[in-house]
Amino acid sequence: MIDGIYCMTQQAQKYQRLVNDVRKVYRLNSKKQPKKVYDTCLVSPFANKRYCLKKYLSGIRLMPTDNMCAVVYDNSNSEKFHKEISKAFGDMFPHFLHIIDENQHFTIDTSNDYNLIDDRLHFIYRNAFKWMPMSKNVFVVEDDVQVPSGSYEKLSAILSTYPEVATAVACVRERRKIFEDAYRYPNMWYMREIVSCETGEKRVELELIKKEKPFGIELIGSSHTGCWMTRRSVIKEIGVEPIKDVRYFDQAWGYHLYKRGYKIVVDWSIKCKHYHKILDKVGYV
Repeated sequence: MIDGIYCMTQQAQKYQRLVNDVRKVYRLNSKKQPKKVYDTCLVSPFANKRYCLKKYLSGIRLMPTDNMCAVVYDNSNSEKFHKEISKAFGDMFPHFLHIIDENQHFTIDTSNDYNLIDDRLHFIYRNAFKWMPMSKNVFVVEDDVQVPSGSYEKLSAILSTYPEVATAVACVRERRKIFEDAYRYPNMWYMREIVSCETGEKRVELELIKKEKPFGIELIGSSHTGCWMTRRSVIKEIGVEPIKDVRYFDQAWGYHLYKRGYKIVVDWSIKCKHYHKILDKVGYV
């Protein structure tokens, strides 16, 4: 165990006292162009990860943004970052909203305890999705992910081709335990619901997918939200509240889909870079 990485840090302990105050969330500004429905709304949450901002933006600039709108959820706690990200999105998108969240941000780059930020994730996406302009699909790309060329087109094609698929994702690797190669698996799971014959009680079991495939589309149980495209109508139908059976945001979403008869798939041909910064070093998996 390495001090400051896998143990609970002072920052993590401080986070336990953080409050998700909706009164600290507001629109800073927006750029609007008259149009009823866009093909896709890009939603990206930011927590001042300046070390990979240029890499993130380089992936976004590969997309056909003329028929897209965007929601910038800015939890950076930095006026300099506000200005930088606002200019970048204003140059790329005909319509975007810039939302400021003044609650203290916290990331998992120096903590292995996902429980510390799960409530914050639900809070962030619940608020970001509430502000979305009208679109057919919602494309979440998180601030530490660099998407390759063709990502948007491939995921859009899946949703257009298969009406039973509600969510399509790219291959994004886990990188919290970066010093152990065994943990660099795709950040997604198979899922099983097991029902007791005696009591009728249900439990959900998740199995980490440990083998990354070179290409192809595969049905899975649940996935990361790093590069994640979903039908807007399904988001509005299901919402993003935590559930008793599967708490975590990304895993719970897959279970929500299953319970309502929708499917989630991964396109293995889309290989994203997932950046991290630990001990003042920047890398990706």
